[in-house]
Amino acid sequence: MPWFSTCLVFKVENQTQIEHTFYEDVWMIIQSENEVKACEKALDEGHNRSEIFLNVHSESISWKFIGCKTLKEITLEDVVVIHSDTKMQAGAVNHVAQNAHQTA
Repeated sequence: MPWFSTCLVFKVENQTQIEHTFYEDVWMIIQSENEVKACEKALDEGHNRSEIFLNVHSESISWKFIGCKTLKEITLEDVVVIHSDTKMQAGAVNHVAQNAHQTA
């Protein structure tokens, strides 16, 4: 059976502090018979992961599934890149340099 990579998008809101809304991308791989069934599995997984919970500060957090951003059939080999993301952040280079595993 083929494999598919997908990105599920969730809206994350602190019900106490509505002015701060975040969006989270969750990347996963799904094994399915075809693209249509893989899409159905991805949508089911997204809805099943939606929840409202209390964080460590007893604030109500809503983690709501919005949709599937991408779905692509992939071929699994020895090494497969699922996702690559480039972001600019102050101090990120120093952090990575200090915490990266060193190559031989």
